Amino acid sequence: MRSPIDRPFHTREFRRRRSSNWLTLGFTYAAMYMGRYNLSFANKALADTYGWDKTQIGTIITAALTIYGLSAIFNGPIADRIGGRKAMLIGVFGAVVFNAAFGLGAYVGFLGTGSFLIAYFASVWALNSYFQSFSALALIKVNSAWFHVRERGVFSAIFGSMIQSGRALIFVIGGIAVMLLPWQWVFFIPAGIMTSMGFLTLHFVRDSPEDAGQPPFDTADASSGDTEKVNMRYLLKKVLANPVTMTIAAAEFCTGFVRHGFVQWFPGTCRRSSISRFSHLFSSKGRSSWSRPEFSARSSPARRPTGSSAPGGLPLRSWDTPCRSSACASCGSHPDSRGSSVRSS
Repeated sequence: MRSPIDRPFHTREFRRRRSSNWLTLGFTYAAMYMGRYNLSFANKALADTYGWDKTQIGTIITAALTIYGLSAIFNGPIADRIGGRKAMLIGVFGAVVFNAAFGLGAYVGFLGTGSFLIAYFASVWALNSYFQSFSALALIKVNSAWFHVRERGVFSAIFGSMIQSGRALIFVIGGIAVMLLPWQWVFFIPAGIMTSMGFLTLHFVRDSPEDAGQPPFDTADASSGDTEKVNMRYLLKKVLANPVTMTIAAAEFCTGFVRHGFVQWFPGTCRRSSISRFSHLFSSKGRSSWSRPEFSARSSPARRPTGSSAPGGLPLRSWDTPCRSSACASCGSHPDSRGSSVRSS
């Protein structure tokens, strides 16, 4: 029977150095999330600006997700060969370049608004996804050298929650940016944040305790004592021959399918409806609208032109059409087809 592995003891200095390593790495990864999920806040603006439909926007999204999935297979051995720190630096600065390039697409009017411009955006966003794929690989590569196998469960839970802050932050910053700034700033802002985190990674992150001047220790994981050369054959053997890995991969495919259906389209839909109503409600024009007679509880409903809209852009039922809703019976009043108020008995 296999004996349990004891949790290792670390000095205060080791824990301090490890904290600076994984906190910097984690926030860099969170910043890269901002540069990965920001397109969903701009797709509505892109559609409005260039007259595109969801199929054309979907072409950009599909190209990026396809490249992201395929590139992870090939970038894994690269990260093993060059080290996680270099892989993260390649990933973050590559993502900076192509987020900026996507934003600069607003100024390439000579490409027109048709297939050439779509090809530009799809290519740039696919290249962003290529560099984004380095992030998770690099993160796992570095942290696996700093954490004993008995420490990884608790750490993974904390770390997983922390890196999701990037996704949460882009939902805040992205929503504000698309209302107050041109759409390209949804890409320029994350590029600036990723640049800052890239330089912090360069300064603080090291691949292993030995690289940071700390004593080495055996992590006691499955790679402990494994000296086999890491290449594509090694990767395929370790992954495809492992039923646990393949089961997790299948589960991740299913959850990713649902997740991306939400995160890639929901912010644009939200902007189309709820965000526009919210912003109008708290604008000076929106606030003044509540003082109009038609919104007063004491006044009779004012007649409104056919096809008019309520504050926030919501279409109203024409008040020139008789209302047959049972809800009107409960409130006791509605305008009839002649525009006069009819009081129910």
